[in-house]
This record gives sequence, C-alpha cells and structure tokens, in this order.
Amino acid sequence: MRPITATQNIVDPSLGQAVSINITNTNNRRISLISYYNPPSNYVNEDLFRLWSDNTIIIGDLNCPNKEIGCNRTTSPGRNLVDILNKYKFEILNTGSKTGRSPINDSEELLVLVIASRDLVPLYLNTETYIEDLISEHYFVVSRFNFNLTSDHSIKTYYDYNRADWSYFESLTDTEFNSIHSSLLCLTPSINSLDNNKNGKNNYNHTQLKDIRAF
Repeated sequence: MRPITATQNIVDPSLGQAVSINITNTNNRRISLISYYNPPSNYVNEDLFRLWSDNTIIIGDLNCPNKEIGCNRTTSPGRNLVDILNKYKFEILNTGSKTGRSPINDSEELLVLVIASRDLVPLYLNTETYIEDLISEHYFVVSRFNFNLTSDHSIKTYYDYNRADWSYFESLTDTEFNSIHSSLLCLTPSINSLDNNKNGKNNYNHTQLKDIRAF
C-alpha cells in the first residue's frame, strides 16, 4: 500500500498570510492543507477559496465572526466569509466550538476555523480543543480526518435571515395572493350555476355549494 506523503506548496503572497502543504493519500488523491491567518477587520481573500475549491482544508484564525457559524457576534467580514463559503461550496466543520478567548471581552469564542471543501467533508472525524496556559488567546486545536475514505456529501448552506429583503418578499406574496383571489372570484358564477341546478335531472343527492369567499 502506498504511504501518505506530504510536500510543501508555496501560496502566492498576494492571497494573504497562508502556508500550504500537499498530502497524497493511499488512493493517490492529492489534498491541500492550508494554514491561513486573516488580520482583524480584514476581508478574507476570495481568490484563496476560488483557486483551492476542491480537495482543500483551510485552518486558521480568519477574524470573521458570524453568528451563523457559531460565533458570539456578526461583523461585515463575517458576513462576507459566509457568502464565500456558500459560493465555493466550503463548510465549517467545527461550527460552534470554542477555540480561544476573544481579545475584545475575554469571553470564549470560535476563533480558529476548520474549513473543508465539500468533497472532503465525509473524511472529517472530529475536532478537539485543548486549553493551555498560553500567552496567545488561541487554544490548541486538533482536527482528525481519514484521508483514505471516499464519499459524496451534500453541502451545508448558511442563511442569515436578517439580510433578507422582506419588503420585496411581501410585495411578491401580495401580488401572488391577489392573483389567486381574482381567480377564485372568477369561479364564483360557475359554482352558483351548479348550485342552482342541484335539483335537476340527476337522481342523486347534491352537496350544497357555497360562494367562495377568499380571504
């Protein structure tokens, strides 16, 4: 059986503070493992996710908090990150776990993210966090994968309902309901006609039909 091997891969500096290695598993599958740091208040580089959209694991402090992924708060960079994850079909594997202490208020927070492309999500086993007395606000984070497995996976999509255009939604539903109402009113004369003829030539009992009152 071919052993798992790893080789260094240089990430373009323009993509941010990232380093990478390539792992080749026993099935000759090449997997990119990227360690990525994104400074506070910065937006993540979308090209990093676009260029490594398959067979990729990204781990690091992206400084993009968003309640949709289990953080204590939501910022503009956090909303942007969720948009990118949905666009390029990545999934956060340690959603909601506490991986450090926030430098803002010293509360436990999801700082270090473990992100994988959709095709690698089935290989994920678990993430463990070790709290140590360190100068850094980050905890030790260990994620385990079985790189010899293969499977399909339906990507998880993150939704932020606070960003929905509810006024537009209301206008669409009002238009649709009005259309249904008008259609039902058009049926009323025909139903009245059936109701008036209920004592016609047929010998079976007729059910009393009423005018339709919509809404």
